[in-house]
Amino acid sequence: MNPQSGLPRWSGADAWAMRMRLIEGEADPVVRNALITSAYDDLSRETATLLGDIDANWLTFGKWASFTAGRFIRGEGAPVRWGAGKVAEGNVAIIADIAPQFVRFLELADAGSDEELSALVASDELLGRNATTLEAFASYAEALSIDNDLDDPASAQAMLRGNLLVAHHEQSLADDFVDDAMPLGGL
Repeated sequence: MNPQSGLPRWSGADAWAMRMRLIEGEADPVVRNALITSAYDDLSRETATLLGDIDANWLTFGKWASFTAGRFIRGEGAPVRWGAGKVAEGNVAIIADIAPQFVRFLELADAGSDEELSALVASDELLGRNATTLEAFASYAEALSIDNDLDDPASAQAMLRGNLLVAHHEQSLADDFVDDAMPLGGL
């Protein structure tokens, strides 16, 4: 719950599970990309209701990356459509990997106080299946626990650390798709 308004901070895990099924079930790669880009935008905004919007969360960058991928998927900005299918596959793989983790983080934030969130994150099975993303969400929890002073550099540093860790994890996943999308296998 949002402490100021008493309203839910986000739409809920069930709504996001349904949305992910819709994305993964969409056969048209152009439409699917639009759904993914919109999902990044919405989840970024929902995450910002928790973490604030002074410092961007990784999903904001995910939206930009998905929008950029969409240009290749639609055949814009490239002389030929080399690898558009692999870019589309990578776009789905990345959101399918990271969105459930952000949804789980929001779910945990609703389940306990800001002070309890770090312990909930550390013991969560979904967030703990990868050390890098576990550290990322621990950083987001740390940012939240810092007095929520919008000018506090420690909060900004924790957000940056979380963002960089998620970016590292997702780039590791994306690399295979990018290599496959490039002529000559990305040599």
